[in-house]
Amino acid sequence: MSGAVDALARMVRYYPGGRPAVAARLGLSDEDLRKKLSVSDRSRHLGVEEAAAIASMCHEVGAVDADAYAVVVAAESGGRFVKDARTGDNDAKALLARLGAENKEAADLTQAVLTAMADGVVSDREKRDIEEQAMELMVAVQRLLDVCHANNAAHAQPGRQGGGA
Repeated sequence: MSGAVDALARMVRYYPGGRPAVAARLGLSDEDLRKKLSVSDRSRHLGVEEAAAIASMCHEVGAVDADAYAVVVAAESGGRFVKDARTGDNDAKALLARLGAENKEAADLTQAVLTAMADGVVSDREKRDIEEQAMELMVAVQRLLDVCHANNAAHAQPGRQGGGA
């Protein structure tokens, strides 16, 4: 489940103070957390409770990609993560900016698939790259949905479902 470790590493990178701050909150040294978040160095493993604690920390401060771990775990479990619609930005300009970001993520995924299949064989490395791109796209789409849900909820009228006809 390297996608989950990659997601956690990305979340930690965006946490205020980065890896040293997260390590301190977990009671670990920065070096121990670095090794636990390394896909190439599997001498130390990140436990499920540590992963959940990192997700909680990132969520409480509103860090970028705070839901990345949840998205990956849900996807790898055959489901999908649906963020609470009461959170997020409901600004129309933000929605349009995010739509552009999702288009870029989709293009990156498409390019990764085309490149991998050019020789007719998808290698293990190419498969991992495609999976990583797909997870990033799922996170980006979830953010887009968050904006739509928040906008709808912000414009809800009493006695009506959501923000309009």
